[in-house]
Amino acid sequence: MLVWLFYSCQSHKTNLTADTTTTESKSLDFTPYNNTEDTITIPGIDGFNLKAGQLQQQVDFYNPSQNKCYFQISLFLSDGTLMWKSDYIAPSEEISEITLFKELQRGLYKNCRLVYDCYSLNDKSQLNSGDVKLEINSY
Repeated sequence: MLVWLFYSCQSHKTNLTADTTTTESKSLDFTPYNNTEDTITIPGIDGFNLKAGQLQQQVDFYNPSQNKCYFQISLFLSDGTLMWKSDYIAPSEEISEITLFKELQRGLYKNCRLVYDCYSLNDKSQLNSGDVKLEINSY
């Protein structure tokens, strides 16, 4: 199965604030030239906010309904520290709350990554993966 991977990079929900210290998403579109049925859409952002000193965090992670695969999402700091990993996320499922493996201190964390591993709906065999680079504003 040929899988084209592209980032739709558009926010799933609108969460605008007047706080100028927040990190906001920007819309980016990396659509492949040959858009086929086997395309996997990976929602992306270039940054988000997390609360300093807390393990429980509010997020907006999801697997778009048009995907024909499971996602497993991992959040890494720039030094490779794994901060969180999801279970399988079926198409149309959302995750709004996560528990980090360790608390973040206040600050801006640049060059972090959300890794989207994609798995077959039939047998959960790994299909592909994609990285979204971002920064985390821990406030």
